[in-house]
Amino acid sequence: MVRGLRALVFVALTLAGLAAGCSKRIPLHGGPARFPSGVHVRLESAYVAGNRVYIHARLLNGSEGPIYINPDGIALRLPDGRQVRRSALAGTPGPEQPSTRQRTFLGLRRGFSRDVVVELEAARDLGDVTHATLVLGGISFGTNPTAFVVGELPLSAAQAAPSVPHLLTPAPQAR
Repeated sequence: MVRGLRALVFVALTLAGLAAGCSKRIPLHGGPARFPSGVHVRLESAYVAGNRVYIHARLLNGSEGPIYINPDGIALRLPDGRQVRRSALAGTPGPEQPSTRQRTFLGLRRGFSRDVVVELEAARDLGDVTHATLVLGGISFGTNPTAFVVGELPLSAAQAAPSVPHLLTPAPQAR
């Protein structure tokens, strides 16, 4: 009995280790952006794990009035043109369809910022994705209920070197 229990524990630990190894995190990087609509976005963190993409961004409302953010409007465009949308709950049409759950609108007054965290789900493993585009949609302005795509933010698995122009160049000497 002890031998059988040890074998069962070994198999369970092996399967758990294999499952954890299959969902390696691949970080995605992108710089801050200011869109013509007045919405600013700064990517706090983003990564791919298996068929899911996790996005944590900070949005700042620089427009003339309040905005409303519908996280279902945020998507990731893959290099082949397909879009990965917000994860669907059980019983909804499919992983690449927008969720049918009750929509959560996040209000944001002029001059204020807010963290927005979304989980996107694709039909296939995304471990080979080296670059993609974050589509910042689902944004409504003021009392207009129409949601717009305000901009796109390029993402890459390669971390860009920080751009610091002229800081490493010595200043000319006065004579």
